[in-house]
Amino acid sequence: MTTCLAAVIHIRLTKISYTETSSIFDALVHVLSGFLYGILALNTKLTNLALLPFLLARSTLQHIKKMSSLKQPSVMGMCYRLSILFICFFTGAVGGYAPWMLLYYNETGRWLPNAWPSQKMIEKSVYMQEALNKPFHYYVTMITKISPVHVFGCMLLLMSALSSAWGTICGLIKDRSRIDKILFVDIEMISSLEYWILFLWPLGFLSGHTFVGMKGGGYQTRFLLPALPATSIITAIGVEKFRDVSSVLYIFVAIGCMHIMFYGIMFYPLFADFEFCVFDIIATILSSPQYAMDSRETYVQAFKYMKHFGLNRSVAGE
Repeated sequence: MTTCLAAVIHIRLTKISYTETSSIFDALVHVLSGFLYGILALNTKLTNLALLPFLLARSTLQHIKKMSSLKQPSVMGMCYRLSILFICFFTGAVGGYAPWMLLYYNETGRWLPNAWPSQKMIEKSVYMQEALNKPFHYYVTMITKISPVHVFGCMLLLMSALSSAWGTICGLIKDRSRIDKILFVDIEMISSLEYWILFLWPLGFLSGHTFVGMKGGGYQTRFLLPALPATSIITAIGVEKFRDVSSVLYIFVAIGCMHIMFYGIMFYPLFADFEFCVFDIIATILSSPQYAMDSRETYVQAFKYMKHFGLNRSVAGE
């Protein structure tokens, strides 16, 4: 939630600065945006650094659009202005995050939290052992299984963005005189980049957490939750552009709702993470409809769990 809030605030503030011509106002806006990013996102979880490419790309796009609407600046002038804005943003972010970092260092002796599990934790936790043994494509595979609507929507918008890019390339081939001024004059071209920039939000978390997993940090589906607001927006835009295939979404939404019911309402005490696809679970149950509990302790735990459904039973002697 704080990730989404930080992104929305940044988008809103950069839009406000688009209407102002003052460079000082631009700088103050980015200091404020960076400060709120540090307070809301980084203080919540340091992995929200994965949102940074999207925020900086968004600032870059808005600044280019702003300069293009006023005059045609030089490339060096544009880079100079952007570097100032980025410095302001990072200054604000450090100001927002530094108090917590200092407090954390005072209490633990470490400047930053350690995302990698200790050997003792791995030895004692079967869950952590399984998280470390998952394949590098785990996140892509799981989100496709448990929420295919997001993957389908992203593919639709990607098709639209590729089509737009192909049209632009063909136009440049026909009119090569546009190449040297395309970044500063062609507002339509710049606006089409918004779709590509939006992809940086989920891709940042997907690639970042995949890298952490490959380096020994483990894979947990819940780490991708901050990316879902962006994939939801992307899905909505993609469906709007391809309404003819939107009926397929009903099936994908139903699959997502099944997983919400299973993991969020029916069996939430059993799972700490999205571990399996509902269809895999159903197939396993159908292949072995009867299961004999192997110990008295298993019976005790099973009856304790069934209290979640209102079934109050106990094993003799308990």
